[in-house]
Amino acid sequence: MPFSFHAAAGLRANDSRSDVWPLRRRQLWRPGTLRVRADARLFIYPSLYEGFGLPVLEAMASGVPVITSNQASLPEVAGDAAIQVDPHDRDALRDAMLRLIEDKGEAQRRARLGLAQAARFTWRTCAEKTLAVYRSAIGNGK
Repeated sequence: MPFSFHAAAGLRANDSRSDVWPLRRRQLWRPGTLRVRADARLFIYPSLYEGFGLPVLEAMASGVPVITSNQASLPEVAGDAAIQVDPHDRDALRDAMLRLIEDKGEAQRRARLGLAQAARFTWRTCAEKTLAVYRSAIGNGK
């Protein structure tokens, strides 16, 4: 089960691990976690497999810069807004975290890009595309 790491606002490169806490995926949907996500300094989601990537979009929609996996559906969902890393590469993950923690301008830029990326994905568009697939399948006699 993938973990998300929410970094406390005052986190610096040399701070202890007590300033970063993991939440199991199932905890992301509990009441109050969207507020935690919106207050986070960054959102890290190094998933090995993802059906769509909703947690990444939610973090982006909350204005939080994202570091995510470069695998499965996540590159398409995250676009250029997130820093994408190989989830098996600990050094790349560490470097991405330090980059967003130490470079406020880059974190702000990623947050702005994330808001724009998340706005591209709406439930209305999802419903319209799903309906188009159904209509196409029916029209083709499938």
